[in-house]
Amino acid sequence: MPPDGVVLIDPGSYPDPGGRPGREVLHRAVAGIHLATPGLPAPPLPWTPAEQAYVAEAEAWTAEEGGYAHEQATKPATLGAALNDSPVGLAAWIGEKIVAWSSTTDRGQPAFDRDLLLGTLTLYWATGTAASSLLPYWAARHTPGSALPAGDPPPVPTAVSVFGGERVPFPKPSRELAERFFTLTGWQEHDRGGHFPAVAEPRLLAEILRDTFRPLRELCQGASRDAGWGLAGRHPCPARTLAARCSVPAARRGQGFKFSWRTSAGP
Repeated sequence: MPPDGVVLIDPGSYPDPGGRPGREVLHRAVAGIHLATPGLPAPPLPWTPAEQAYVAEAEAWTAEEGGYAHEQATKPATLGAALNDSPVGLAAWIGEKIVAWSSTTDRGQPAFDRDLLLGTLTLYWATGTAASSLLPYWAARHTPGSALPAGDPPPVPTAVSVFGGERVPFPKPSRELAERFFTLTGWQEHDRGGHFPAVAEPRLLAEILRDTFRPLRELCQGASRDAGWGLAGRHPCPARTLAARCSVPAARRGQGFKFSWRTSAGP
């Protein structure tokens, strides 16, 4: 599963808003990233004991729980036709994951409650988008070079929060493994939140996001004020201590930064 996360971006840094930004564009446009319990691929050998334990746990989890991902990555159109045809099938496909991946309340119920589940199902059903929601899995499997390269992390500052408490536990990567893929500027582990921390622990997640992005936003805004750019000018804010780069065109200073949140309510 692709990692869910929040990205702090400069709205003016994408030359083609409709295109897929490449690595260099991302380096220029992305000021910071926050990820929630990212699922990471096995790195090249040799492995540390923590990495070896994670790979074994991930393989066992995939064998027992990963059938949905294989189906969505290989035959999304076939599955999508069935989901778009049957509200019961749609509810079963999404509802099983909601229950399994959600943390629980003090009363033992899924934190992702029934009303939110019904609203989510209604959104998929009324818009007929169950099939298209599966396509990121297909694209990740069939796009060469889509996997994160181990040992060559991009310089974008990245904070990771590992959440626990889900009924069917996800494999939890270690910090040393994450450092193979990201330039880590923050790492936290929590025994609650599950796969849907925005639902289960909204106050905790909001505090984490504020703490993660506040110094990056202040750093880049301060650099833009100190540089005194012209209307047509751009200048990278020198976040060298964080190994970050962002550019803020003067014409867009009033817009500030934009949070881009990729998350999934269903599988």
